[in-house]
This record gives sequence, structure tokens and C-alpha cells, in this order.
Amino acid sequence: MIDYENKIINLNQINSKGRAIISGGKISKWKINYYGKKSAEKKISKKNYKNLTGCITLVDTILHKVDFYADNSTCEDAINLIRTEGSVNNIEIVNSMSDGLDMDFSSVMINNLLINKSLNDCADFSFGKYKIINSKLSNCGDKGISVGEKSHADFDKVEILNSDIGIASKDSSFVTVANSKIINTKTCLSAYKKKQEFGGATLNIKNSTCKDFNNKINVDDNSTVTIKN
Repeated sequence: MIDYENKIINLNQINSKGRAIISGGKISKWKINYYGKKSAEKKISKKNYKNLTGCITLVDTILHKVDFYADNSTCEDAINLIRTEGSVNNIEIVNSMSDGLDMDFSSVMINNLLINKSLNDCADFSFGKYKIINSKLSNCGDKGISVGEKSHADFDKVEILNSDIGIASKDSSFVTVANSKIINTKTCLSAYKKKQEFGGATLNIKNSTCKDFNNKINVDDNSTVTIKN
């Protein structure tokens, strides 16, 4: 359903094959809501359209002050932005069977990022430049924030609760975080080389609080983690 007057798009998934794909053009001051079909059978749908993995996928699109909401995703990614640039006001993602947000080959600024209950990574950034002002990520099955493949990512404020790894920088990526608060993780901060074709990674944090962890920092010989409290 499209509400042109209020600039709202509501997407209601009919079955597990349902996907929303937006390609090209500019989107300014719209709110896009995705509601996955709820069913007793909870499993990730392996059915992708043209190898696009998001329940909502934007490709080659320019964004201006757009809002996203996604609930009950059974796709590999609840929201996937590919070769997209511009600004986003808010992204809220809840109840994802795999990744919450996945961004590739993009240059995007996000004001507020709120993700709760992703069974894999809450937020995954690769091959791009990203700026996130406020991030609140909770109940992430793998990583709260994952930055890889030669990405530059800058976070002003990060709060992560209940994840396997809090923040990971990998594969020639450079990540800066002004303030982070990470609670209840196996590893708070990690930097490493995962893929052979890339080098090590860098993670710089100005103010870091980490509580209830097994390992505070995990870093390989190719990478660096720096904390300046």
C-alpha cells in the first residue's frame, strides 16, 4: 500500500517468496515499512530474486532523509542497500531470522540505527563509506557491527547488548568509534584479516565501556585495535 499524501509505503509479505526491490531514482522523505508474514514455521527463506538477499533491497538509489522499518524478516537480510548513497533518518529492524541491515558498495549517513533480535549480524557494512550517528543494537546472534572489505565506517555513539562479538573490523577496513558501550558479549572488540585478498583491519575507539565479556579484545597480527579513554 502506498500513501502518497503522507509519503509512506507499507509492504506486507504474502508468502516466504515475497521481496521488495527498488532500483534507481531518488527517494526523498519517504517512510518504507516491511511486515514479514508470520507463520508457525520459522526458517530462513533461501529463495532470492536475481541473487538479491534482502526482504527490502535498494539498488543504485539516492536517498534523502528516508525512514525504514522491517519486522519479522525471513530473508538473508532484512534490509539490503547496494550501490546506494545519501542520508537516512531512521532504520529500525526487529525479529530477523538472519542479518538485520546489510550495506554494500554504498556511501550512506544514518542518524539513528535501532536493531533488535537478529539471529546473525545486526548490522553488516562492506565495500563503502558509512557514517552512523546513533546505534542501538541488541540480541545479535553473531556480531553487533561488522565492517569489512575495504570499508571506512565512522560511528558517533554505539550501544550493543547481548551479542557474540560487539564490533568487528576486518579485511582492510578502517573503523572509528567516538563512544561505545558494549554489554554481555563473548568478545567486545575484534579486528582481523578473514579473506586472503585483503589485508588487516583497523579499529580506533575514543571512549569505550565493555562489561560482562569473555575477551575484551581479539586482534590478529595484521590488524590493530586502539582505545583512548
